[in-house]
Amino acid sequence: MHACMLTTTHVAGDPRVFHREAKSLARGGHKVTYITPFIQGRSPGLYEGVEIVGIKEVPISRRLSRPIQWIRLFKAARSQAFDAYHVHDFDLLVIGLILKLVTRRFLIYDSHEHTPDAISLKTWIPTLLRGPLRFLVDRFELLLSRFADGIVVADEKVAERFRAHSTVVVLQNFPILDFFNANRDARTSADLVFVGGLSKTAGVWTALETLRVLVQEKRRRVTLLLVGRLHDRRLKEEIQSYVTKHALQNSLTIIDEIPHEQIAAQIRGAQIGLVTLSSLPKFRKNIPQKMFEYMACGVPVVASDLPTTRPFIEDARCGLLVDGSDPQGFAAAVTQLLDDPALRCAMARNGREAVERIYNWQVMEQRLWDLYRVLDARRRPR
Repeated sequence: MHACMLTTTHVAGDPRVFHREAKSLARGGHKVTYITPFIQGRSPGLYEGVEIVGIKEVPISRRLSRPIQWIRLFKAARSQAFDAYHVHDFDLLVIGLILKLVTRRFLIYDSHEHTPDAISLKTWIPTLLRGPLRFLVDRFELLLSRFADGIVVADEKVAERFRAHSTVVVLQNFPILDFFNANRDARTSADLVFVGGLSKTAGVWTALETLRVLVQEKRRRVTLLLVGRLHDRRLKEEIQSYVTKHALQNSLTIIDEIPHEQIAAQIRGAQIGLVTLSSLPKFRKNIPQKMFEYMACGVPVVASDLPTTRPFIEDARCGLLVDGSDPQGFAAAVTQLLDDPALRCAMARNGREAVERIYNWQVMEQRLWDLYRVLDARRRPR
């Protein structure tokens, strides 16, 4: 089959869209074209078996330019004959349905998160509008997704949302073993590492407060490495002010967003990986990808005690669970592991073994191949 992956928000090197799904389909013998406005300086062409097609970015804000991008994506998607349109954003469901009607080909909707819960966390949406908009998105997503030939989600809890659909496939964002190898050299050395979106809702503030407790109250010589996007200028200024106020300059390093294939090299030098998510509805449904990346790199985990972390941490015996809103609790757990090298090593080993056995992308890849195999059997001749 020839699959067309479409997005208005994800970059060419996106961990899920490109490195996991597109490359897996190419390895499975399918032809894959990935269309995105954000090709990260690449020239359009073939990358690891995937054809990347860039559409021209609009020189205004991403949100205002979205309708123009829809039109350009639609035109790019009609420029070739595809067998399946695989859309990765809620706002592309309508475009996907139009493509399905016009071409009489398959539509796959890939929901990366619980979309209504994600709407509730959008700070650029006025607070009074978030509730009504969340309701509308909830209704429209469930309605429009009924016409998809398959639905792909990243978490079991999100799959329950689409239980009325006959074909729902869970593809969890487990690590790609080739990228996350515990035996390769580390590029940095830090006691603690936090990987992912650097935002208040994602727990970066709790990580910073944990560092302050360790350094100032417990008098520990501890370092923290933050790796991820920090696009909020106001938050960046707040972090800089907090670091200066509490004299944490020598204890904190921030590395901006880096390619997915380079993240493991940053994690491997750490003693402990932090998952400091708050108990918001979104994080009680979406499993944190960073937890498995720490495990894959042989780094023990200290994580918020949530329905999306507890089963994995307890099953693998690879870390400690604490109240996600309690920096003191995180600091105590970190201290326990730093003071007990034997326990730390045992948890590191357990985590890596669990990833090798169960929690890796190679297991998920087979599910994606099975979905496309079912659709291929139903394919109409051109």
